[in-house]
Amino acid sequence: MALTVLLTLLFASPVYSQTMEFDLAGRDRVEGGVSSTKRAFLDFDWEADLRLGLLLREPVVSLRFKYDNLDGQVTLPELTERGRSYPTMRYALLTQDLQKEVRLTGVKLRMTFATKIGGRNYQLVDLIADVGATSNPGGWSFNVPGSPDWDELFLEHGRENVFVPEETAKEAWKNGLTLTGVEFEDAELNFYVLHEKYMRGYDRETYRELGVAYERLIEGLNRSYGIDLKNRDPKAWTRAWFDAENKGGMDDREVWWKRVKEFRQHLSKLANLPEKLRTGDNHGPYAQAVEDLERIHSSLSYTTFNYESDGVDPASIPAGAEPKFDGVYEIRKLGNDYWVVDAGTEEKIHEVYEEDFLLNNRLANRSSSCRNNGTVPLEILDLETSDSIILKEFPCTVEKQEADSSYARLSQVTNASDGAVLEFQIVYAKYLRTTGRCWGTKDHYFDSIRVLRLDENLNVISEATRKGERAASAGQICFGRG
Repeated sequence: MALTVLLTLLFASPVYSQTMEFDLAGRDRVEGGVSSTKRAFLDFDWEADLRLGLLLREPVVSLRFKYDNLDGQVTLPELTERGRSYPTMRYALLTQDLQKEVRLTGVKLRMTFATKIGGRNYQLVDLIADVGATSNPGGWSFNVPGSPDWDELFLEHGRENVFVPEETAKEAWKNGLTLTGVEFEDAELNFYVLHEKYMRGYDRETYRELGVAYERLIEGLNRSYGIDLKNRDPKAWTRAWFDAENKGGMDDREVWWKRVKEFRQHLSKLANLPEKLRTGDNHGPYAQAVEDLERIHSSLSYTTFNYESDGVDPASIPAGAEPKFDGVYEIRKLGNDYWVVDAGTEEKIHEVYEEDFLLNNRLANRSSSCRNNGTVPLEILDLETSDSIILKEFPCTVEKQEADSSYARLSQVTNASDGAVLEFQIVYAKYLRTTGRCWGTKDHYFDSIRVLRLDENLNVISEATRKGERAASAGQICFGRG
């Protein structure tokens, strides 16, 4: 297996928090290492998401991985009288159906971080993590979050099985980690599903082996009865289709199924030569060729039905789930009340109002009413203590603009590792008219909507104004049929 160093790095800033997230990307090559993958290799682009967090004050490592844009060389099983062999084929020549069954399994990444330890401003530590059950090309792996002990978390950089002590690991975590490099620690080509699907779903190998039976039949016909079909049979077995595939790509399963069906019918005719053509008394060679055909037929059916690929079935690799961390909070309705809940420990933190929301693990409190001073407040609170961290007021009146009512609404909240964005709308409504009767009654307003996009500290990123007319239901009391 060839291991190459990361080509592209996208890394998080060294900010200490309950959770740390890192985006990784690169291009690498993995080579086959066992008989069924020998001389095979794959070049591919890959991405990985690393999340580090705490659960009950213990470290949790979660790594997911995907790979795509494959190129290289694979193997396909070939049946021979001496057993299996594994000739190679370019990956690009496989059918689309087979290309997606090429897998990488056993993938582990070694990530190198810079941190502050023992008063030193820059020290390197390594972290090795398993990506879990890999998917088909283009799909994310199903990672199994791990929770190593603190003294088995970080390795001394560049050393095998030499871990930094517990207190040192905790210090590095607290001081923050900056990703400086990553490489493949382990990975293997896995053609288990590729070979299984090829043998069970394609008749390509059946056609190849029937060529052996055909050669024996035409030899038997010639030796027993002087019937020479060599280079004369218009339906003869041919290598031309295999040679064409090596240049243009493998034919799909339906094409091979039709070829084998037609060729089996031709073989059946050759194996049932009319009695009037069986001249002379040298019947042995032909009889042996017919017997060989039946044996090859039986052997192919048995081998195909009972075929088992070498290696590990990817479906047997345990799939994982999203990691649980301390300090990853959710607002949930419990009974008739709303609570901030730690999603990792399921602990209820404290009760909140229905209109409260979370902004990058901080509690935001808003009001939809304009106060007497003509402003609407928006406040950021500490999750644990409910102490106010940020309080800002936004005007809900506009100079020289008359309004019958004004209110504020939160239309969008986007939480992200690089900062949150929320869209806060302040609506000034001017009554125009009422139309309709009874349950069809609608009040018409002309709205002027001030749209503020704010960052996680409630600073204005951008501002825009939208104007337009709207109608809102305004039911009236009706008597009789109205």
